Amino acid sequence: MNLNVVRDTESDWPNAIPSMEHFEKCIGDLGIINDTPVVLYDNNEDIGMYSVARAWLLFKLFGHTHVAILDGGIPSYLKSGGPTESGPPHTPQSATYKASFIKVDEIRSYEQMLFNFKEKLEQVVDARPAGRFNGTEPEPLRFAYLPSGHMIGSYNIPYGKFLRSDTKTMKSAEELKIVFQEAGVDLDKPVVASCGSGITACWIVVAGLLCGMKSVPLYDNSWTEWVHITPADTKTVGVKGVDMK
Repeated sequence: MNLNVVRDTESDWPNAIPSMEHFEKCIGDLGIINDTPVVLYDNNEDIGMYSVARAWLLFKLFGHTHVAILDGGIPSYLKSGGPTESGPPHTPQSATYKASFIKVDEIRSYEQMLFNFKEKLEQVVDARPAGRFNGTEPEPLRFAYLPSGHMIGSYNIPYGKFLRSDTKTMKSAEELKIVFQEAGVDLDKPVVASCGSGITACWIVVAGLLCGMKSVPLYDNSWTEWVHITPADTKTVGVKGVDMK
């Protein structure tokens, strides 16, 4: 599943959620039908899991019931003795896939986030590394034209804190609750997830649900959108990676 394809390619923002029709086509092209059990994993031997939570959330947003994440990704799978094969990827036979719905109440728009900034109804939790959040390190290369920094009043939990350092598997629910608490986040109050462009924020969604929260909405376009169009008094900005003058 190529997340560079399964997105709104007409949007100004890099990882915007696709339309229902585009999602249906992308998933159907993979040979998946509505009752196909889907297990998602990251094929990254170094970090274990990264973008797989985004893929999982997309399936959930469009109503796919049987979808799971392979905990720890390929590294954990190999350590457990799981079989693999080499050679060119399988070419799936296209199928007809019909999304059940899109959970719009699980997505936050810019307008909703600006209202929340003023009314402070939901805690905004940002999954980017601390340096990017604090504005002491630049955004990654493809977003280097943006200053780093954060939405005023938001909390920072780099997504890697949800994973065990040795196995890169997800921490237990009790351990995850401690991670949130240490960051100052009150799990008895609503949480909305953010990051750079909507990828690692999905780990906040996963972690919150594992902690027993009923809902953790995603600010899909995240910092990329916020830093572009909000007034200066809504954000703290830091360094840029490149000079765009």
